[in-house]
Amino acid sequence: MKGVGMALVTTALILAGFFAAELRRRQSKIRHGFLSLLEEMYFQIEHFSTEQERLFAQLSIKELERNFLPLLREELAKDPVLAWKRALDRFDKKGLFSPREEEGLLSLGEHFGLLSKKRQLEELDVAIDLMKGCVAKDEKSLQTDLRLYRMLGFTAGLGFLILEM
Repeated sequence: MKGVGMALVTTALILAGFFAAELRRRQSKIRHGFLSLLEEMYFQIEHFSTEQERLFAQLSIKELERNFLPLLREELAKDPVLAWKRALDRFDKKGLFSPREEEGLLSLGEHFGLLSKKRQLEELDVAIDLMKGCVAKDEKSLQTDLRLYRMLGFTAGLGFLILEM
């Protein structure tokens, strides 16, 4: 019976490491999704002069389809002017962005739709540059972090097994 318990705990520790790695991978995909979202918004405004309500309603970014975009659409129905800011406030962004990046994304929505086309494109440019920096920093550390989390889980599992023998 002790052997079964040890095997279960060892397996749980190893799987915890793999689960942490998967969470880290999802965070990276969400950051990429926000960059794609901002670039799509820029394109739509620049080439088609798409109005804010229609723009937010038609956006479709795979990485954000299950988390941020539903919030954005829900807030759009309540108040189009504050939709971006409110959706971002409600979005669970723990550890996704630095305070500076989060502030940049929030400030984008403060006057979005109220500014001239040129000014909106300038604000989106700033936000895109900010997200590109976030994504670049993320890409540098992603593979290292994934290996680290997996190895920590594996090491904890083997360490437990050795200590219990």
